[in-house]
Amino acid sequence: MNSNEESRENFDFPFSPEDFTNPFQNLVLDLSNQLQSLDTWLKCRQLNVNPSDLDDLSKVEVRLSAMEACVSKMDNLTSNEEKALKFMERMLKQCELQNERLCEIEKNLPKHLPYVPIKNNTPKNQENIHPNIMAGMSTTTTATATMTTMTNAMASAPSSVPSSSRGREENLYEKKANNGNRRSSSRPGKRDKSGAHATTSLAVSQLQPVSMEEMSTIPKYMRGRLTQERINDCIAKINLEIIKKYQILHGNSDKMSSHEMELYA
Repeated sequence: MNSNEESRENFDFPFSPEDFTNPFQNLVLDLSNQLQSLDTWLKCRQLNVNPSDLDDLSKVEVRLSAMEACVSKMDNLTSNEEKALKFMERMLKQCELQNERLCEIEKNLPKHLPYVPIKNNTPKNQENIHPNIMAGMSTTTTATATMTTMTNAMASAPSSVPSSSRGREENLYEKKANNGNRRSSSRPGKRDKSGAHATTSLAVSQLQPVSMEEMSTIPKYMRGRLTQERINDCIAKINLEIIKKYQILHGNSDKMSSHEMELYA
């Protein structure tokens, strides 16, 4: 009976499953205490068990099942910690590689950003313009070039325009072109070696004006705010500039001014 009393005293130890929420070290200490108590219980195996001790044995069984559950939780925790450590090792390696790449990039950085130089054939007043503004000017020039190509395509395409209306518009356009030629020819030209004025009768191909019927065939989303008069005025100005360019190209480069030499180049 003394041994049974001692086993009962050892059985009532301060331990509960809620204590396994403590840190890892406390769990290890609790397990060691439980193992010591189990050793004392194993020593009492050969003793005669009374029917009154069956309740105590059932309590011991409950405690053992709780201990097994706690051990399984500890195994899960340790496995999760191992996985987390492996992941952190991989992340550390990736961070080291990224740090090395950033150090190499920092060492090989250029002193300044690349700068696109302006071409030499631009006017002198555009040399100090910011590159972003020059890019916007280039976009406007490309837009005008596309407009001229569109007008050329419309002029070369066969149109179902009556001959009477087209003839009237061509006569108006020819009058504008002749007025421009007269203005350019009325200026006093330079004399050549023989003393006579230089003649500018050159066969220059010119753009044809846009008629009303051709303008109506263009969709509205392509026209925008453009009108027939604005397009024809633009065509007339382009033709005048082409005539002036031909006059400069067919002239004598030795007798040209600095402005004409820039246009000639």
